[in-house]
Amino acid sequence: MEESELYSEMVELIDSDEFKKEKISQYSINIEAENFLSTLERYASVKSHLEEIGLSFNGRVLIIGTSGTDFRAFATKIAKDRQYKIATLRMNQILGNVDRQLEGIRLLFEMARRNAPCILSLEQVDVIAPSKSSSGALLMQELNSITWSENEIVTIATTTQPDNIDRDLLELFGSIIVVEGTTLDDRVRVFESVLRNREHMPVTTLAELTRGWSFIEVIHLAINILIKTSDDEQRQTREAIERLIEESRVIPISRAGLIASITERIRGQVVGRSKHIDVEYPEEFVEQLYLEAVADDYSSTQRVIDTLNSNMPLSEEDLRFLTRYPFILAGTSEERTMNLIKAKRTIDRLRRIMGRK
Repeated sequence: MEESELYSEMVELIDSDEFKKEKISQYSINIEAENFLSTLERYASVKSHLEEIGLSFNGRVLIIGTSGTDFRAFATKIAKDRQYKIATLRMNQILGNVDRQLEGIRLLFEMARRNAPCILSLEQVDVIAPSKSSSGALLMQELNSITWSENEIVTIATTTQPDNIDRDLLELFGSIIVVEGTTLDDRVRVFESVLRNREHMPVTTLAELTRGWSFIEVIHLAINILIKTSDDEQRQTREAIERLIEESRVIPISRAGLIASITERIRGQVVGRSKHIDVEYPEEFVEQLYLEAVADDYSSTQRVIDTLNSNMPLSEEDLRFLTRYPFILAGTSEERTMNLIKAKRTIDRLRRIMGRK
């Protein structure tokens, strides 16, 4: 096969003109891209000094994030700002074939050199070059052959599985950005963009209720709400929005342990529960305990459960809450979420029966 045919089959060169159309992207990642652009601009003022002492700026960035992260927003922002092309691999053409992976990596770097200044994109670098693999060794060799200082190539790699990458390869990146899900601003901006004609829909409340959701999950939910609501409805209460989210059937599968928990549930098994906690909080009492917590302070109960399920640090306020309701620590992420939903439904039903809002 001719080299030109290999290029077109394995490697893609995206022109910056293709990014002119506005699209919703993850705000926090755009901010990270702007910070990197500032670094590129400031580099010129220190370039000669670095060269005098034998150092260079490699211009390599690794973005580590959860599944559902808007990884492409980083490269897209830089490409639009600098009018750079993006060289990237056609993953569907190389995966599953070691020889094609090696050839694809070689062609990708060659294309980047020919089109510099440009962006070299390595999406799912843990899949392209897994730990202790020949493709990983070749990628290290190629990365060592280019820098921003010498070649004017910005290398942007992404991964959701950094533990599957050799440490020596990780250390070749001058900047490592860790994206731990979405920020409140990320979610507010998505809901504002998608639901701009739904003035009755309080976007801040939606953003608060989707804490711990990934960018793509928030997009899915926003689209679902847009389809299911109209622009002439009355302003939605928090409880109505909670029901809307529940009825959307959009599940935050990026949350730690959720998929494993759902899988075991489908198989009719229960895993991940501490025996000590089972003795302290028998199954038949758990429902009543959740009812008490939800009736007393639903917002705090939901916040603490979201924090626990997302493996995020607990605040002092969260810890104080857990001293009152320690049973929330029991069970898996899925069990906590399901117990919360069941308790909320029961409390809402009781309030409606009693004529309370």
